[in-house]
Amino acid sequence: MRWNSEVKSQLLLLLLFLIAPSACLYSQLSGKAARQDVLITYIKKIYRLDDLIYQGRFYQEEKPRAKGSPYFLEKENINADLYIANRYFPHIPLYFNIVRGELVMQIPHGNYMKVFIALPAHLVDSFKIDHHLFISSHYLPGERNENYFEEIYRGKLLYLMHYEKHFVENYTPVNPNGFYSSASSILYIAEGENWTPCTNRRSFLKYFSTNKSILRRFMRKQHIHFKKASAIQLKALCAFADKRLTE
Repeated sequence: MRWNSEVKSQLLLLLLFLIAPSACLYSQLSGKAARQDVLITYIKKIYRLDDLIYQGRFYQEEKPRAKGSPYFLEKENINADLYIANRYFPHIPLYFNIVRGELVMQIPHGNYMKVFIALPAHLVDSFKIDHHLFISSHYLPGERNENYFEEIYRGKLLYLMHYEKHFVENYTPVNPNGFYSSASSILYIAEGENWTPCTNRRSFLKYFSTNKSILRRFMRKQHIHFKKASAIQLKALCAFADKRLTE
């Protein structure tokens, strides 16, 4: 794919945050007198592909010949909105590897060659892919392993989705290189630092036990099947349940 100048500019600015040895370098270059093209020229001159590999940020997929994909939303050229180091970068080519819990960025290197780096998890605040907003566990209540959770709804409680996939080492003539499983998900209801997993309809209704019958009617009326619910349906269900908390 060809890269337009706007995308290249955003990516090169982002690389400065990831690679620069000192934050003061950016502050010196990003003053009112500094032009963006000057900054980009400087980054191109100082930071090359070899620097990315040397510093361990080069990313390579573990099972590229396996059937399926380790990524969230299995499609090419996903442009996402990214918040990293308290700065906003729109329209960034991102891939979310949910097997490894890694966020991967595609960077320009020539007109056609694809190069990928894994973004440092401690710098990522949040990102949005196709209307799915993911938040780093660093910014969520409670002690969590370093990962990303999709925010389904934020009301009196916080409703979060965690996705998982795994590689299946089952080698057959049909799948000689193994395959990736389908994505599975768990909805968490966070009340302060207490997180309750809701793996099915029963556990979700159990959490809202005083309004169980109302929620059943709502799900039936809206044709919501908990395990197969779309993101829009799940958001509507969580919003409805959250409003019932005060009734």
